Amino acid sequence: MIRMIGFEFEKILNRKIVYAAIACILIMGTTMYVGRGAGAQIVMESEGNYLEGREAVRLDKEIAARHEGPLTEEKVEEILETYRPRRDDGGFWVVNNIYNTLSSLWGDMDGSYDGMDIRSTFPAYLDERPLILGYNQGWLVFLEGGAYMMVFMGFLLVIALSPVFSEEYSRGTDALILTSRHGKRSCAWAKIIASYLFTLMVVGGWLLLQSFLYWKDFGLDGGGASVQLNNHFMLSGVPYFLTYMGAAGYCLVLWIGGSLILTALILVLSALCRSSFVTVIAAAACYAMPSLLGQLGVPLKLLSLNPIWDFLAEVPLMVPKLSLGGGAQVSFVWVVAVFALVMTAASFVLSRRIFAKHQVM
Repeated sequence: MIRMIGFEFEKILNRKIVYAAIACILIMGTTMYVGRGAGAQIVMESEGNYLEGREAVRLDKEIAARHEGPLTEEKVEEILETYRPRRDDGGFWVVNNIYNTLSSLWGDMDGSYDGMDIRSTFPAYLDERPLILGYNQGWLVFLEGGAYMMVFMGFLLVIALSPVFSEEYSRGTDALILTSRHGKRSCAWAKIIASYLFTLMVVGGWLLLQSFLYWKDFGLDGGGASVQLNNHFMLSGVPYFLTYMGAAGYCLVLWIGGSLILTALILVLSALCRSSFVTVIAAAACYAMPSLLGQLGVPLKLLSLNPIWDFLAEVPLMVPKLSLGGGAQVSFVWVVAVFALVMTAASFVLSRRIFAKHQVM
């Protein structure tokens, strides 16, 4: 069985288009890392000069450490007054992470405080705990970069896994496999296991590499800050208290869970469709089309069960926590994780059964 799995894994990997897709992923990831990593950071010193690269990250963290903690209107006004550039266009200048965060939310055109209270800025936030201010640049780079790369990773899975069953139909080798001793069971299971191994190795490998690189560049500073506070207007609709470290953990669960759901979908389609080309088109459509559903008023819980929305991560995190009774609450992210495991188990049964019952021509 192990030899069969290895053989099927080699078949998935050993195609030029898969190598090309992996190369594109690496190029895009490298470009994003260079353009968003520590080397691309800039911070304004008190004298008006700019620091760049790792020195900018160091200064940014030092400034943030002076002001981290529960956010109040008084703290907002103090920070904006302390760091705003004394120029007419100061509101558009990159200053530092803390100032840019608050200026984007409560800054006037000149960078001064606009007087709006904190709760009014986040109407979706229902938690009684105050929002926590802290350094967030490294976490934002990690979350945004991970979301964008996982969307591209989904297309890699579509390209690599679509031929798993359907290629046997188009080549006519299904007759040989299905009439052999182990073809209907062991061979089908080997194909499915090899597909999930490919998914876990590619996605897991990328997430480990990305986590290491951004941890090396930015560290874990600001992990206890609230995700709603940033100048990218990202995750501002999360209705409960959530730190950047907690959001990063949830995103890793969503990214892996979304990959498992997508793999299950591709395997079933591959067993159903008669050619690899048709499978690729069908799988790509099923993967990409749900991205349009957000404009049609589809409930957030339903959107959260689609791989592309799990990769983007924001929608599942915006779903209010579920009450389990006794005051205990759980994030909807864990519902997605359970759904991913159910879909994985279902794909083992459905895709094998569909393939085994395929009528040999």
